[in-house]
Amino acid sequence: MLTAVGVELQRSLSSIDFNGRPSVLLAVSGGSDSIGLLTAYSEFGADLPKAIVCTVDHQLRVESADEAEGVAEYCTKLGVRHVTKRWDGSNHTPGTMSAAREARYHLLSEAANEAGTDLVLVAHTLDDQRELFAMRSARNDSGGVGLAGMAPASLYDGRTWFARPFLQHRRVGIREYLLSKATSWIDDPTNDDQNYERSRVRRSFSSLDFAVVDQRMKDASAKRFQRAAAAAELICDEDFFLMRKGPVDACGRWPNCAVLNSRYHEVRCSTVDAVEYISRVFAARRYPLSQDRWQMLQTFLTGRGHAALTLGGCVFQHCHGYVNIRNDPRNFRAAAFPPITPLFDWPTYCALKLRLGDTRPSPPPIQRLK
Repeated sequence: MLTAVGVELQRSLSSIDFNGRPSVLLAVSGGSDSIGLLTAYSEFGADLPKAIVCTVDHQLRVESADEAEGVAEYCTKLGVRHVTKRWDGSNHTPGTMSAAREARYHLLSEAANEAGTDLVLVAHTLDDQRELFAMRSARNDSGGVGLAGMAPASLYDGRTWFARPFLQHRRVGIREYLLSKATSWIDDPTNDDQNYERSRVRRSFSSLDFAVVDQRMKDASAKRFQRAAAAAELICDEDFFLMRKGPVDACGRWPNCAVLNSRYHEVRCSTVDAVEYISRVFAARRYPLSQDRWQMLQTFLTGRGHAALTLGGCVFQHCHGYVNIRNDPRNFRAAAFPPITPLFDWPTYCALKLRLGDTRPSPPPIQRLK
C-alpha cells in the first residue's frame, strides 16, 4: 500500500524534466536520505530513465568501504547497477570536508559521464536546507544571497546537472517511508560529531521558528533568481556590455579586458549584479562578492569613489564614460565560469555564455524555484 509520504516522494521525482535522457545517476551514500531516494526511484521509476547508482567512498572512516559495499548489495537486490568511486582523503586537515565536497562533485560527474548521462540526483532534504540557512545566518549574510539555501538544481563544470528532488521533504518522513518498506540505512557518526559546524547547528534547532525560516528561504531564492534575470538582460545588452565594439585601449578586449558602458544605464541593483557576475567569470572567482564588497562595487560604479578599484581578483577603472575590468596582476587565473552554477544564477550564466559565442547548455532538469 502506498503511504502518504510515498505519494509525495513519487510526485517529487515526477517533477524532474528528464528531457529524453536514457539514464540517470543516483548518488547514494547509504544514509537514510539517499537510501530513500534509491528506494523511491526503484518503486516509482518504471517509466523513468534507467538508474545507475554511485557511492563515493571518501576513505575518511574505517567503515566507509563496508558501507559502500552495503549499498552495492542493496542495489543487487533491487537489480540496479552500482559503482564506487574512491577519493584519497587520508590527509585529514581542517579543510578536508570542503575538499571532500569538491571531490564528491568531481567523482559523481565523472561517474555520470561514464554512464552516458549528464544528470545526477542527490538526496538533500529540507533538514539540510534549514541547517545551511542557520549556518549562513550565523555568518551574518545580511545580503541574503546565501540565505536562499541550495538550489533545486546546479550545473557542475558546465556539463553535469545535480538535481535535488527532495528539498521539500523532511528526513523523518523519508525514514518513515523506509521503515514501511522494512529497509535499513547507515547512520554516519560524524552527524553527531560536535567538531563539525553542521552537527553543532542541529543542536540549536529547537530555538528556530521553522515557518519563518522556510519563508525567508523561499523569499531569498525568488529574489536571487529575479536579480539574476534582471542582470542577464543587461549582459545581453550590446550597448552596455561591449564585446566587439567600443574603445580599445592597452587593455584590449575579452578575455584580456571587459568593457562596460557606464553612461548607458543608471546604476541600479541589476547594474551592480551584472558587473559583479562578469567580473566573477573574468577573474575565475568561485563565489559572489560578500555584501560589503558588493556595496563597494556599487559605490565605485556610481562614480562617488575612486577612479580605480581593486576587488575580487579584478581591477575596475573608470575611463571616459566606460568601465574597464581587467585581472588583478596578482591573480594568475584565466577567465572561467564558476565550477558550480546554481539554478538561481542560470539566467546570468546563459546570458554571458551566449554573449561569448558559446553554445547554450542543456536546460535545467528542474524548471522552477519552489
